[in-house]
Amino acid sequence: ASRPGNVLWTDDFVVAMLARKEFGVGRVWTRAAFELRARTGSLQPEIMSNITAKLIGWRYHFTSPNSSGLVQAASLARWNPGSSPLKQALALLAEEGISIRDALIMAVPFIVEYANEVVLPEDRDALTVGLLESLSKRQGGIAAIRVLLGVLPRAFGLNVVRANETTQAISMWLASKQLRWPHTS
Repeated sequence: ASRPGNVLWTDDFVVAMLARKEFGVGRVWTRAAFELRARTGSLQPEIMSNITAKLIGWRYHFTSPNSSGLVQAASLARWNPGSSPLKQALALLAEEGISIRDALIMAVPFIVEYANEVVLPEDRDALTVGLLESLSKRQGGIAAIRVLLGVLPRAFGLNVVRANETTQAISMWLASKQLRWPHTS
């Protein structure tokens, strides 16, 4: 890595700082290395989504999760919200380090995708509940879920049936929370 034009590929911050201080070595981390390849066209978007999903499943923390990564995580988990890497991907929506706006920007296309992809209504509802449980853990989560209710009909476009099913599942989930915790606003 100390040769001209080379860098050290490491995700370990301590190793990176030691290498820089002791050997003058630059570094790149996994997510950045793959993103660069994706931006230059040497890595297909589907492969990048697969990499993102697997990194999420391994609890790799980075700053740019996206809806295609959520979809790929769901696909790898066979749309089961309790399975890896979807379980970890949904947990990202609860992290305060991701703005509530960005969490919703990831959630909306993800919801539309699984609502159209997953055949059984009970499986779609399980995904919806898993997503809502994660969002609700964060400060302002319930308010964000209410915003989600208003946005989803437009996001579904002409697919009124799935929009109604999904908004009904969200409304019932909200109602169940109101019954258990009347102080929730």
